[in-house]
Amino acid sequence: MNTHRFFLSSLTTMAFLASLSTSTQAETLATLLDYQPSCIDKSLPPLTIEVVAGDYVDDGAPEESQAFKQALKALQVQASEQGADAVALTKVNNHVTNATKKLEVNYTKSRSSYDKSFTRLTTHLEAKLFKLCSSDKSLTSQRTKFNAQGYQIKSFSYAYTMELPVDESPAILAKNIQVPPAEVSLNTGVYGLNLGAKSEQVSERLGPPSIEITLEDDMAVWGYGRSHWFIFSDHQLIEVRSQSPYMSAYGRNLIEPRDGFDDISWKVNGTIPQKTSIDKVINQLEQTNNLVGTNFISMSHQDTQLKLSFDLFHPSSMEEPVALLTQYQLKSNVSHKSYTPNTPTKSQLNQLESLLNLNKSRQPSLEELQDIYPAMSRLNISGSGVWWLLGNHLQVQFQDDKLTKLRVSPAVFAQEDSLESYYSSIKGLGLPTNKQSLLKQYTDASDNFDMVDLYRDDFALIAKYESDELRAEIYELEVEYF
Repeated sequence: MNTHRFFLSSLTTMAFLASLSTSTQAETLATLLDYQPSCIDKSLPPLTIEVVAGDYVDDGAPEESQAFKQALKALQVQASEQGADAVALTKVNNHVTNATKKLEVNYTKSRSSYDKSFTRLTTHLEAKLFKLCSSDKSLTSQRTKFNAQGYQIKSFSYAYTMELPVDESPAILAKNIQVPPAEVSLNTGVYGLNLGAKSEQVSERLGPPSIEITLEDDMAVWGYGRSHWFIFSDHQLIEVRSQSPYMSAYGRNLIEPRDGFDDISWKVNGTIPQKTSIDKVINQLEQTNNLVGTNFISMSHQDTQLKLSFDLFHPSSMEEPVALLTQYQLKSNVSHKSYTPNTPTKSQLNQLESLLNLNKSRQPSLEELQDIYPAMSRLNISGSGVWWLLGNHLQVQFQDDKLTKLRVSPAVFAQEDSLESYYSSIKGLGLPTNKQSLLKQYTDASDNFDMVDLYRDDFALIAKYESDELRAEIYELEVEYF
């Protein structure tokens, strides 16, 4: 089977199609069929093409986009050049990729960099080619697998009633919660929740957490948005803070910003907002047992301590810096040692990677992964649904207990880590870590500058690299299962 690949951009699309049309010498293009032909004079070798639209605008179904229509046109042109006058689509796969590339700009005396985001649509098409009988070009009543617009045809010959399921995903449940005022106080706690509250009380008042992190020693931390972190011991609240010591910058960015937590400023005692100067905070506080440092104020009442932290800001480049309120920490006076996220042991990680290896003929269920590593954390509210975190680099997504996505990323948790552990996870899945080796291992993979795309019948793989050089090392891997 011949495979043709094209990479299109807005500046080259018209010239590309014009050149293809010229190559057919202005002949009539092969027809995309909705129905099977009645009389076939000759069946030609099947055709496969991949078309990459490098500046795709994701504003609806890919099949409705101009980029997809251009891919269909390219298929017709290639079929016509091979002598076909009719085409029946047998496989259609559209994959949208979002990526950000760091670009550098060199000036005379300085250098700066900025992030450029782009979206790419990769269209994979397979088709049967026919030379129809000259005396009979009629069509039967039997549908082709896909119609001429690229949509899969499904016929139903029975009547049924359907009750749409209620979406009870964490993201939907969170939107239905009326979040209380964002107040921090020794007397009323945080969002009206005092230390000692049960985890059920927290979820009832604030909704499902954005992320649930399993800590060592059977403890847990719940993050609400990126700004409030509730720490539990034996399902009992022992600490609340505005800054997470558990997540890396990459990990925090995986969490979707959340209304009521990330979009508003919290207030101390309901009257002192964030970014208030330390002098004003001291004047407005009524507690007499305050401990004031150069960049913090600590207050206590009975067994509870509230610590307010301040950072220096320059309101104007010519003015002296001002210490403004930025963080809070509410905890018990009883000392707690610092806890770290629970990550799989070396043995557990080897077993997980073995089950997820891309050379496996069967994908594991969520239950199988949980049997190996019961303490996995869960990202409930992200920009792409619920993800299970298998340690610091592996993330998986399931739907109806079927594995749908796999991601290998930079470190999610803020703990000591090395590139070697990241590369080990890539190798554990049966893949090399650099671009050149991946292209050598999979000769049919598509080299798209700083990305490599690979398609199989049961999955699509996208590997992202630090640059477009062949020796570049991978920094993120995504696999989508069909």
